[in-house]
Amino acid sequence: IGGCDPGYATALHDVDFCLRAWELGLRVLCDPHAECTPSVETPGGSGWTGSVAAHTDDLRRLQTKWSAQLARPDPFSNPGYHQAGALFTPRYRPVARPRGET
Repeated sequence: IGGCDPGYATALHDVDFCLRAWELGLRVLCDPHAECTPSVETPGGSGWTGSVAAHTDDLRRLQTKWSAQLARPDPFSNPGYHQAGALFTPRYRPVARPRGET
């Protein structure tokens, strides 16, 4: 894969890395309990670095480079939630109202 792309100034190098792995037909494992400690050579270090402008540029770069892949549904998302917007809301209304509500 060639490691992380040093062209990203902020924390999007890991997303680009996973998308390149998928493009090569490799699998990407998502473990919510895994903790990764980046090396000092990793762009972005331990997460957010740089300015908002740098992050905006990186986001635009990622969206341009991977627009076709990002347009597809996320295979790791819960199908019970809407995918649009920043907050994931339940797709279905509750069957019963909580006690005390009319």
